[in-house]
Amino acid sequence: MSKKNHKSDKKRQKCKVAGKNEIAEKEENTGESAIRNKKDTDSKKNANKEAKIEKKIEEKKAVEVVEKNTVPQVAEAPARRKRVQRLKCQILVTLFVLVLLPTILCVFLFIELNQINHHYQQSSQEILMLKEQVSVEQQRRLEDVKALTQEKKELQEQLEEVNQSVTELLGERKKKLDKIKNAKYKIYFTFDDGPSCYTEEILGILEQYNIKATFFVVGKEGKLSEERIRKIFEAGHSLGMHSYSHSYREIYASPEKFTEDLEKIQGLLERITGEPCKLYRFPGGSSNTVCKQNILDFIRVLQERGIQYVDWNNSSQDAVRGSHAKEVLVRNVVDNVKQGTTIVLMHDAANKYSTVEALPLMIEELSKLEDVVFLPISEETELIQHRKLE
Repeated sequence: MSKKNHKSDKKRQKCKVAGKNEIAEKEENTGESAIRNKKDTDSKKNANKEAKIEKKIEEKKAVEVVEKNTVPQVAEAPARRKRVQRLKCQILVTLFVLVLLPTILCVFLFIELNQINHHYQQSSQEILMLKEQVSVEQQRRLEDVKALTQEKKELQEQLEEVNQSVTELLGERKKKLDKIKNAKYKIYFTFDDGPSCYTEEILGILEQYNIKATFFVVGKEGKLSEERIRKIFEAGHSLGMHSYSHSYREIYASPEKFTEDLEKIQGLLERITGEPCKLYRFPGGSSNTVCKQNILDFIRVLQERGIQYVDWNNSSQDAVRGSHAKEVLVRNVVDNVKQGTTIVLMHDAANKYSTVEALPLMIEELSKLEDVVFLPISEETELIQHRKLE
């Protein structure tokens, strides 16, 4: 029993196990089918969803197509207007570039052309003016050249005339110098103590006979005396110094006093004539007996300064008492003229009018001598000196 029970238990257990397995299989089958059913359900749902989505998409597309087909102009109008406006702007810009800009360039070029034409006209006028100026200048220069040529020709002619005149003058001067050099009688009129009230009259007589003389003047200042000295110089006569004070006591007191007096008279004459005087005649001559000093000391003063002194070898004696008659004065000179150099002593003083009266007669008488010339004392003169340094 027990074994049967045991076997029945095993059968029941196996039946239970089998039942359980069947149940499990059933459950598994049921689960799988459920899953499959669920999957199928889900697939159907998804398909339905996708179909709905596709339907919506298609509807949407259809709506869009309809919208596009029915009202595209309403949707695109603003954009199109913008595009049109842009196109208009572009067209305007293009027109500006293609039409207005060339026009502006043409206007600019026209203005520039006008300016160039204006400048060209101005330049042409300036060129014409310059040509005219050049032509005038050339003409003027040609005239100047002609004038210069003519002037040169005239100057050459004048130069030839001057050369001829100079040659003639030199020839005449040479003849004159030869005549003077070889003259038998060379007479030098000298007048001491001037100027005086008779100076102009003496100058007039000398001019009348075309004779130059020598005047040894003293220091007489004042406008009138200075003017007379100037007239002597300007008339071409030789001018010499005869001391300033003509005071023997002052002049010959000492070499220093002599020098002081010499400088005064030399300064006076240089101020009047503008030239230094280099000719001197001692008051009383270099052989005077009034000077108590050695006259050679005074001669040395002159020599140190390059001053020549001159005495005389013929006297009219117009300073000697009792011999003032003009005829006497004439004879004193004429009768004592020697061949060679004759330096005649006369005076230009207020109390010596007889000298003025005798002068024309003296000249006429001396002019009768054969081969005689009247000269002023100069560097070429053979000087007469009573006392000389050894």
